[in-house]
Amino acid sequence: MPKPKISVVIPAYNEEKYLPACLASLKQQTFKDFEVIVVDNNSTDKTARIAKSFGAKVVEEKRQGIAFARDRGFSIARGEIITRTDADTILPINWLLQIIQIFHHNPQTAGVAGTTIYSDLSPFFTTIFQYCSNSWFYLHRILAGHYQFAGSNFAVRRNIIMRISPCTTNLFLHEDMDFSCHATQLGKIIFDPSLVVFNSARYFKTKTFTTVLRYIIMGIYTLATHGHPFVRNHQRF
Repeated sequence: MPKPKISVVIPAYNEEKYLPACLASLKQQTFKDFEVIVVDNNSTDKTARIAKSFGAKVVEEKRQGIAFARDRGFSIARGEIITRTDADTILPINWLLQIIQIFHHNPQTAGVAGTTIYSDLSPFFTTIFQYCSNSWFYLHRILAGHYQFAGSNFAVRRNIIMRISPCTTNLFLHEDMDFSCHATQLGKIIFDPSLVVFNSARYFKTKTFTTVLRYIIMGIYTLATHGHPFVRNHQRF
């Protein structure tokens, strides 16, 4: 069986409500040479059945956690380029085509990060969150020396993924930030604000202030753990 050009990896835990729309948007992509891998992370609902009904490859990951599920999907992906998105994400019809074009025009690039629009908020808050999302990428570039991957919208070359070992067991590390810190050591990460996906804002509607604060602390800890490349490159031992 010939290998697809792109693999789309979707970690999923009890996503029967949101997954159908995500997979339907992938069915409508203008670029057709891709596979879809849904990683069932101990779901107790119809997640796996729905994924199979859309023709996705379903694999199980018994270790609970999005980093474990992500890496399980990456490990079996066959595409030259591997993308990551979330089960509650709607992908524009040209999403995969745009990713292919970015890599084609930037052959030395290790990965590509895009932005997110929270489509189920009021227009005012949608604009505010998009501005904050884009601003964070540029701030991360200053703080860490490179752009960050965001779980719902990024792509990496397969040969880069096969050469890195991101952390999955340290619960204080932010998985997307940690992954990007490892990937950027092997190549440049591009942030393209025109590479947009549409997400549910359920996280902001259901999480408590304590949970949000925890994620902020995780981000600070991750940045402190990896350090800025300028500092690492000029340390004397």
